Amino acid sequence: MKKIDFHVHCFPDELAPRAMDKLSDGVEKRPEYDGTVSGLLGYMRENGIDKAVVCNIATNAKQTPNVNNFTISLINNPVAVPRPPAAGHQPLVPFGSIHPQYEDYKGEIDRLRAAGVRGLKFHPDYQKYFVDDPAMMPVYEYAAGKKMILLFHMGLDIGLRGVVRATPDRMINVVKALPDAKIVAAHMGGYKYSDIAEEYLIGESLFLDTSSTLSSLSKKQAERMIKKHGADKILFATDGPWFSAKKDIDYINSLNLSGKEKEAIFHNNAEKLLFTE
Repeated sequence: MKKIDFHVHCFPDELAPRAMDKLSDGVEKRPEYDGTVSGLLGYMRENGIDKAVVCNIATNAKQTPNVNNFTISLINNPVAVPRPPAAGHQPLVPFGSIHPQYEDYKGEIDRLRAAGVRGLKFHPDYQKYFVDDPAMMPVYEYAAGKKMILLFHMGLDIGLRGVVRATPDRMINVVKALPDAKIVAAHMGGYKYSDIAEEYLIGESLFLDTSSTLSSLSKKQAERMIKKHGADKILFATDGPWFSAKKDIDYINSLNLSGKEKEAIFHNNAEKLLFTE
């Protein structure tokens, strides 16, 4: 069965060791690959993943253009994607980033869109804003108006401590404010916030990705959340390099879901979301 991983990370080769050291500090999980593009592609091949959405994050305003330069390079630069699995096949679908304090967000979104970038990743904890901050609504609205997917980190981040700024009770405010936007709430609506995600997000008009969270739930809760939300709004994702694709694939295959529902989760939903306007 084809698989599209909707949530992975990688970094430019020269930055990957430093980024991985920083992100691994205080985290007891052993990464599945080294954070490089080639490491990600190897991880994909080993786990039978056909495409992956690369989530890039600008953690300060000044960093925004450089992060997006790397994003665009994953589309345009053949050196960045060595030895594609098949001629004409682009295995990586990179998402860009807008920091809340970056002033020319419209120009940067336009630049990304013109380059073929299909979405933006927001991480309120690293970017230090609450997900439903009214000041961010114009950024969301502009990107959504350009038909870009809005992918949000949700819930606890295992590498951070302190206030959790993207919780399901706040995300619902974004969903209600942007009824026509393509919104993806990562980590099944909130890592370590699954019960609250059930209360506020299940059944609403947004997608949930399975990264880092689904396989930590009881099968009863996982099946309940998928059935109530609709398998057509669930996206297979791993949050590589921090979580195991094999474990997550095996877990989804073990759930009491139909073959059609599993096809939707593993690739059909992602294909529709990524490749149709």
